[in-house]
Amino acid sequence: MNLLFLQVKQHMLMFLLHHLKILQGFLHLKHLMLLMYNNNYRKDLIQHIPKQTNLLSLNM
Repeated sequence: MNLLFLQVKQHMLMFLLHHLKILQGFLHLKHLMLLMYNNNYRKDLIQHIPKQTNLLSLNM
């Protein structure tokens, strides 16, 4: 009886770990998507800045 309980407990821990890894991966993906979104946003901002400033920022 005790052994079975331990096996179930271990199984549940593995299950939780698996889901934590999935969640972590999802959060990482979300973070990457936000970074990409921010980069696109900056590109749009740079396009709206007058051309001279644009060339200066490209040389930096």
